[in-house]
Amino acid sequence: MEVSGRKLSDIQDRDSGTSADDHHCDPCMTEGQYIDSFKYCSECQEFLCRNCVRFHQKTKMLKTHQLVDKGDVSSRRSCQTADICTEICSIHENEIVMFFCPKHVELGCPECVNLDHAKCNVVYIPDKCEDITKSDEYRETIEKLAEKSKEIEDVTEKATITDNEINTSDEKVVEAITKYRAEINDRFDAIQKQSLADADKMKSACKQKVKHVLDACTRASSIIKQLQSSLEKNEAAKQTGQLFIALKEAKSKLQIEEMKNAEKSLENVKSNYTFVRDKDIEDILSRKKYLGKLYESSEGQSSSRRSVSLRSRSIQDIKIRTKSDRLKCDIKSIAVLTDERVALTDRENLKLKIVDLQRNTLAEDKELDSYPWDVTGLSNDQIAVSLPDKQEILILTAAKRLTVSHRIEIKRRCYGITHYNDSLYVLCRDPYTIVVLDIQGNVKSTIPLTHRDLFKDSTYLISSQDRRLLYISNHGSDSVVAITLRGEVHAVYQDKDLRGPLGMVLLDDGSFLACCGINSSIYSISADLKRGKKIEHFINKPKSLCYSPGRNGIYACSSSCDQIRFFSFH
Repeated sequence: MEVSGRKLSDIQDRDSGTSADDHHCDPCMTEGQYIDSFKYCSECQEFLCRNCVRFHQKTKMLKTHQLVDKGDVSSRRSCQTADICTEICSIHENEIVMFFCPKHVELGCPECVNLDHAKCNVVYIPDKCEDITKSDEYRETIEKLAEKSKEIEDVTEKATITDNEINTSDEKVVEAITKYRAEINDRFDAIQKQSLADADKMKSACKQKVKHVLDACTRASSIIKQLQSSLEKNEAAKQTGQLFIALKEAKSKLQIEEMKNAEKSLENVKSNYTFVRDKDIEDILSRKKYLGKLYESSEGQSSSRRSVSLRSRSIQDIKIRTKSDRLKCDIKSIAVLTDERVALTDRENLKLKIVDLQRNTLAEDKELDSYPWDVTGLSNDQIAVSLPDKQEILILTAAKRLTVSHRIEIKRRCYGITHYNDSLYVLCRDPYTIVVLDIQGNVKSTIPLTHRDLFKDSTYLISSQDRRLLYISNHGSDSVVAITLRGEVHAVYQDKDLRGPLGMVLLDDGSFLACCGINSSIYSISADLKRGKKIEHFINKPKSLCYSPGRNGIYACSSSCDQIRFFSFH
């Protein structure tokens, strides 16, 4: 049982203008028989003889086809030309697609219907295509295609922008690495120059000592020769009186220990010295595999790139007041020590406090001899706390119990403090300066902050993600300033809603958050200080923030509040 197929050539021939009266039965012609046609099947688009008409009317798949008198074909075909299917079947290359199976949602030719859809209620396409452009399906499909096309264009545009950003980033990274390598070379050239100068200095010192010995030997040799000559001369002249005098002078000269002193001085000359490589540099070179790390940066990213944001609900409030606290807590700073602990400075109660994040309770507190301001975590369970009135940095150990390790005298009122590359960066006042020192208190350098119109009531600082900049919040000038490690102003961020910025925290994408206690808001600022936005109200009068990567959120504290608050990231 077959569904008679039509080939594209047949349809094209049918359109050549042959009269319906001249047509023979199409199925019979395939067998070489030329029998006059009797009817025309609109579905099969074939002329049929009487026998084929009876076969059509008996066959289940064909008996529903519409059969018309062959004389009506010419008038009907002029309006049915648009309904003719011309799509070649992808499976049967000599057949035309003219059926649709709603059950399997598949198009097919007569051969496909016979083989795969014999029991399905297939739809003959020419019967269903009239006025298809007015159907809801056609209209909705056109709209969806337009939407999909626009979506493709948008994604293509974003992909092109991203590809350009990758090229730009790569150029900047290569330039930064090359520049950094040049700086390292310059630094090592300077170190080499100093080492060679030290070697030359040691050589000169040793040479000078040897010269003194040689000069002493020359002088002594000259004196000895003179004495020998005098004795020999007087002996030959038999001048016994002069010989006696010369003899006593010679014995007197022999008692001088200049040669012993010279020999002793020569023994102290370090003539065999060697060069020993610096262990710290050796360790760094042996440990380091890279000049630095690559981080995602918010700088230059298109608006379609992922950014960090906060959920608008509070996750957890943790009480931090103890029975021994005489006053309401005034938390000036908060810093993450580990995924399980954060440190707080309580100005009013003169305390450093440790919070257990697993139990969400205050684990420990230590009373100090002066009010604390900022706090930062160091390596090896150490904590650094700034004491403005004492003009000191207090180093504590928090391995088991909080104990004071040592104090570092700054000789300036010190407020903000941050730590990286084994160095402490301390923001000081009177005058405004950043003091750079190691953990032992040895000052490495000072960075003067000379722009008095910007640096007003400056109390907090953090480092940028690439460690090339320092961000300083200036409560008095309503600004955040980025400076280089030489003290040059790199960028300034100011906005009408950025009121009295205080504590800041760096995020994974290089951007950072700043507390604005005056209008009880938190501000999100890009790494290049070109963009910023005010985040909705989360906590009243925020003073400081810290970021916990392990918990994917931030802890915030405020003045005159006996608890800290945790927010998760979006």
